[in-house]
This record gives sequence, structure tokens and C-alpha cells, in this order.
Amino acid sequence: MPSEPNQEEIEIRPFRIEDQPFLERVAPRIRPGRTASPRDPAALDQFFFDLGSGRLLSEPGAEAFVATVASEPCGLVSVHPDVDYFTGHPRAYVDVMVVAAEVEGKGIGRALMDYVERWARDRSCREVVLDVFAENHGAIAFYDRLGYRPDHVRMAKPVE
Repeated sequence: MPSEPNQEEIEIRPFRIEDQPFLERVAPRIRPGRTASPRDPAALDQFFFDLGSGRLLSEPGAEAFVATVASEPCGLVSVHPDVDYFTGHPRAYVDVMVVAAEVEGKGIGRALMDYVERWARDRSCREVVLDVFAENHGAIAFYDRLGYRPDHVRMAKPVE
């Protein structure tokens, strides 16, 4: 895989069953560390194991796409149609976005999010939304560079 792919070398295609080993390899990258919510670590491990073993497209209308460079998978995004809780306007919700560690910072994530934005426009969505764990500062900075801004903040406090 080239060390610095240009945007023309990055191809985005639909996820295929042959991409499952790639998903299994990169799924742990999106597992959060410590969170404010009292999540059971074993349950989180199971969730990400299930994601890597086929739980990717569980929402109605969900689609997944793989970024490749020189035919090698290097990033993945899944998105589904959604509606705004308050107004009901159509939007696209990004369930998963992950890039392989070896190509991080090389434009793969940007290419995937550009693709999602086109996907959303083609479906008359008014916005693209996603969740990111509060301690994932790298992802927050990435989305900020792409023009994403906090819309609301979910607060959590364990009640033991």
C-alpha cells in the first residue's frame, strides 16, 4: 500500500463478506477506554467482538463501505437513514467509522466521510450525525477539522 495515497488512489466500494477479516482486525480500534457510563468491560468486549463477526448492519437501511488503496481495505464506514428526534427531519447517522492504524492521517477517513456526505445528500438528508466517545480526542479533532460540531452533550453518572 502506498505510504501517502492521494485522493485518486482511494476507492470507496460497498462492504463485502470478504472484508470481514479486515473488520475483525480494525474493530478493536473503536473500543472506548474508560467512559463516564458504568459499562461492563466484558459487555463492551462482546459488543466489539460481535461487530467484527457480523453485527455491522443491524439498523434498517444501513449500508457499509470500505476504503481501499491498491485493492487493500484500509478503512470502513457504516451509515443508516435516521430522523432528528426534535423535528423529524431526515438525516444520516454514522454507526461506525474506523481506519487501519497504518494509514491513519493519510486521507482515508476524510474520503470515507466525504462519501457519507454524498450518500446523505443523495437521500435528501439535511445532516450527517455521529457519536464519539468523550475521551477519543483524536476522533473529536478529526471530525472538528471536517466541520462537525457538537450538537448536544450526553451526560452520564453512575448510580450505584
